[in-house]
Amino acid sequence: MKKQFINSKQRYRDNLGRVPKSGIYCFYENGDPMYVGRTNNMKDRIMTQGRLGSNHNSAQFAFLMAREAAEKKGIDVIGRTRGELERDPTFNDLFIQSKIRVSNMSICLVSVEDQIKQANFQV
Repeated sequence: MKKQFINSKQRYRDNLGRVPKSGIYCFYENGDPMYVGRTNNMKDRIMTQGRLGSNHNSAQFAFLMAREAAEKKGIDVIGRTRGELERDPTFNDLFIQSKIRVSNMSICLVSVEDQIKQANFQV
């Protein structure tokens, strides 16, 4: 499975083509792996990670990047819920920028039906 993943071609959100229903995906930026996720609805999951209208529950990777960017800018994120951060206009701007960034990343994916194998492979 690892070899299959490494040898899979990189794709982009705007040209995913046929994708497996379930499996593991990895977002890449400038050739570097940035985030690994697992899902039982591959196409929808990949699309929501970078959709501008997605919230903190569906664009988790972008949210994590926005949180990191906020910390670097000195924005207080400690002790604030995801919902509170998302309602903060300054944080929300960073979140939108992160979703745009994710939407431009390449993606590799591999089909993995079994949930336990998904979890183990993701780690």
